[in-house]
Amino acid sequence: MSLPTGTVTLLFTDIEGSTRLVRERGSAWPALLAEHHRLLREAFRRYRGAEVGVEGDGFFVAFDDPGCAVAGAVAAQHSLATLEGVRVRIGMHTGAPRLTEIGYVGEDVHRAARIADAGHGGQVLLSETTRDLVPGAPVRDLGEHRLKDLTQPQRLYQLEGEGLEHSFPPLRTLENRPTNLPVQATPLIGRERELAAVVELVQRPEVRLVTLHGPGGCGKTRLALQAAAELVDDFPDGVYVVALESVEDAALVVPTIAQTLGVNETGAHGVEEALRRALGDRRVLLVLDNFEHLLPAAPRLSELLATTDLHLVVTSRAALRLSGEYEWPVPPLSHDDAVALFAGRAEIEITDENAKAVGEICRRLDGLPLAIELAAARSRRLSPDEILERLDERILSQGTGPSDLPSRQQTLRRAIDWSYDLLAAEERVLFARLAVFSGGCSIEAAEEVCDAGLDVLEALLENNLLRREDRPYGDRRVRMLETIREYAGERLEELGERAALRQRHAEWFVEWSSERRRLRREAVILGEWERESDEYENLRSALAWLRNSGEIELELELATALGGYWGISGYLSEGRAWLEDALDRAGDAPPLARAAAMHVCAGLPWRQDDAEASDRWAAAAHEIFVAEGEERGAAEALMTRAIAAEQRGDVEAESRFHDEAEAIFRELGLERPLASILNNRAYAALVLHQWERAERLFAESVEIFRRLGGAWWFPMLNLGLVACVTGRPHDAERAFRDAGRAGVQMAEVETVYYALEGLGSTAASRGDDLEAARFWGASEALRDPAGAKLQAAERELHDRLEAEARGRTGDDAFERSWAIGRSLSYDEAVALV
Repeated sequence: MSLPTGTVTLLFTDIEGSTRLVRERGSAWPALLAEHHRLLREAFRRYRGAEVGVEGDGFFVAFDDPGCAVAGAVAAQHSLATLEGVRVRIGMHTGAPRLTEIGYVGEDVHRAARIADAGHGGQVLLSETTRDLVPGAPVRDLGEHRLKDLTQPQRLYQLEGEGLEHSFPPLRTLENRPTNLPVQATPLIGRERELAAVVELVQRPEVRLVTLHGPGGCGKTRLALQAAAELVDDFPDGVYVVALESVEDAALVVPTIAQTLGVNETGAHGVEEALRRALGDRRVLLVLDNFEHLLPAAPRLSELLATTDLHLVVTSRAALRLSGEYEWPVPPLSHDDAVALFAGRAEIEITDENAKAVGEICRRLDGLPLAIELAAARSRRLSPDEILERLDERILSQGTGPSDLPSRQQTLRRAIDWSYDLLAAEERVLFARLAVFSGGCSIEAAEEVCDAGLDVLEALLENNLLRREDRPYGDRRVRMLETIREYAGERLEELGERAALRQRHAEWFVEWSSERRRLRREAVILGEWERESDEYENLRSALAWLRNSGEIELELELATALGGYWGISGYLSEGRAWLEDALDRAGDAPPLARAAAMHVCAGLPWRQDDAEASDRWAAAAHEIFVAEGEERGAAEALMTRAIAAEQRGDVEAESRFHDEAEAIFRELGLERPLASILNNRAYAALVLHQWERAERLFAESVEIFRRLGGAWWFPMLNLGLVACVTGRPHDAERAFRDAGRAGVQMAEVETVYYALEGLGSTAASRGDDLEAARFWGASEALRDPAGAKLQAAERELHDRLEAEARGRTGDDAFERSWAIGRSLSYDEAVALV
């Protein structure tokens, strides 16, 4: 049967667990596989399915009618029911793939294959396009899912009907895996051979470190990200990308890895030890992107690899030269892949009329993906022949780049020159100015720091010199690829505006951070810590500029504003180093500026179990606040001294400091800090088993926070703890669920894992021991990456209830249920709350 053209429904199949079946069935496997093939061919031919190919145990079939594809999938699953233990996943998508002499090509083929890969044995998945073309098909809407092509989420449907299974685990898509792999604007085109080779290399048991290296613009990052997406099933504990292009200090590589994984410094352990403890024997894959300027940090990677089960894929312009490193030079695109990339990005069909020009463009650009994408971006206004004509003028000239660069780097340089030269004057200026940002920027920052007009920004986006980023909290951001940013930085030097722009950049981020801090003291702000995380490289850059410029007052103001972020993000040592260094140079700064920085500095050491340093800084801040008549500052410093005293076990000092601070807050009528101090005092009472006093103070704290729009869920968690300890599991469960839902909404993982812990204790109090183990396992799985431990009161309750639960169920059953909880994804854990 000839392959259909036009609108085609593409169907892929795959046997679930085929490697295991080969091992289990032994000599019977070939006959079983042959019967599988016979049954599928018979079912698909019955409904006019044209077999495109068979690879291993998977079929690729094309249908000219989507209804026939659906009917063929149903028939196939019915037939396969006769093969014991053989379960096949099926996925389909309808589009207009291009038929070539080697078969179908194009994005639709990849989409159909990805859909099939997301399913489970016995499951049939449909894309939204296919479902819309077969309106009578019985389907279940499974919602939007991110497929492994890393593009925007796709809505998927599960085919229902008589004789088909209905209940399956969550789809094997990215949101059901622990990963932060970013959404890509476009799918990867070409690179099938390279992708398969990198994936196979990383899967080899002896391989722990693979470095993809090559010149800028050769596609290292995109290849590494796609390989990571393909490997999510091989690394059940997580696949993460760590962006390093804006990290300027090699000493910050490990802290940046820890922050990406949500690992906080705990107790007296530094960030490296916290990271090693959090990783342990967890099977995690990291993509360290843009490592070339941080090579002095390479030995730290060897130390991590030697003490954990971590696996690394590194992208760099140069190899790391580490023992055990597998180097993988990224080649230019093949001619066919380069042409396909140009056509895909230019959104054109390759015809007899344009094929020669497109092929020559790709040849002139040495198959470099970034150069090809820059050229393709011009196709909105120029034909391929016109692009080639203008490109030749630049590529064949000597250009402006250093003549001693390797050939491909010269080609890329001239391609960027060409794209830059085609910009209007105002577009060139903005392009150069945007190099002042590290790690991208918000539209607002671009407008304020660089005088960016939205129409000029849009022109740079259209020409592929900027990339758009939409953030979960609703902000719009743009960023440059690092190769482009380096070039823009050179143009900024030529403009002679670098120093003035760096100062303007720093002043804007001082104001931005100070306003964020002021707002946080007055209300809870959705997405606040995510915003600070997105801007952190800009904030680091601003701090460095202010320090080097001797702007100590602005440096103190920015470091003070960042204190909350340093505390919650786990950058404790880094934040403490910034603050202590600035305070050492701040002798002539205004007293209140120094006192504010001292107090923020005091808030970091106690998180490192360094109560003495915390108290020392808080006492110094308190002295200045009192001398300057700043009562609120003095009371907040007393609160910090109380926390340090509690950490030292000095109950008398803790009570005295809290008494003084509470009296000041009540006198000033400052309810929000009063609510915080009430929560602190209540927890101290809880540790001392003063249940009635603890409950009264927690309830007052919740009431004030709710009325003012503050973080009421923290004292609410503690109210649940009191209710659980005092034998009121119903009240405890309600409190834990209320607090947990708020934590989900605010994206505060700490609140979620404490809610899960509390729900486990509540279940154990009722005698639901296996449910308790599941909750506790889910809580532990969320705590471990952060290196977080239960606080004193939670630990005391947990230890007692766990011992009782294990005694009733036996260790084996309890451990199995605990393991189920630990294996849940974040979304599945949230569903428990």
